[in-house]
Amino acid sequence: MTRPAAHKALVILDFDGTLYRGLCPALCRGIANADLLVVLCLISLSQPRRFFRLMREAVRLQKLQRRLTRAYEEKRLSLSSADGRLIRFFVHRIMPYCTPAALDRAAALVSRLCYPSAWRALSAVRSGCDFVVVSKSFHFLLEKVRQRAAACDVHLRVIGTRVRRGDAGWRVEVPMTREEKAFQVRELLMDGAYGRAVVIGDTEDDIGMRDAAAEALGAESVAFIALNAKDNEIKGIADVSYPSWRLVGVFLRSWVAEA
Repeated sequence: MTRPAAHKALVILDFDGTLYRGLCPALCRGIANADLLVVLCLISLSQPRRFFRLMREAVRLQKLQRRLTRAYEEKRLSLSSADGRLIRFFVHRIMPYCTPAALDRAAALVSRLCYPSAWRALSAVRSGCDFVVVSKSFHFLLEKVRQRAAACDVHLRVIGTRVRRGDAGWRVEVPMTREEKAFQVRELLMDGAYGRAVVIGDTEDDIGMRDAAAEALGAESVAFIALNAKDNEIKGIADVSYPSWRLVGVFLRSWVAEA
């Protein structure tokens, strides 16, 4: 994000299910890690031992996801806690079987699966807004998305889950919880460079980003859009709820024009 003082509005985006469409939205709900695992398996087909190990862990991950989803639906577990456990499983049980080159290649392929209409919607208001993605998705994947967005003349800043490979294997550096996402939004807005913000998300965890933006700028200066909303909580709190980026684009153009 260059020269933030030149813009007075910031568009804050979730990634999974919001900016990211994925291979099969109806089945995977736009979860980038699910597609990342699929791609890692496919590019490992020429290495049978690695492929079958990845497939074994993929089955275990799917079983864990089902248990956690049930616990979340029964309100025994928060969404942030459930996602955190899935991310840690991926880091500790999937990534050890992958080389950095394989992860980089898979991330480059998965980065292609964002909504094309999102780039059009954001490009149309780029003269009046800056853009940032704050997501639980891996930062190395979001970096590929940032590069792809630049090709569409959309300049993103990306903030995601950072991982590090050390002597003891892969580990998560800073878990991107609901609270951490809110903290990152607060940090982005507290320096006074922006007077207005739009937050776009699809789950209850994105409400924390809206609340942080409202705390920094005032509720009257923040718009909250639920895009392809995944739960009733975000539907009830969002200012508007849309099923497509085309409609979000219409909203953004009108919102920028009001400035």
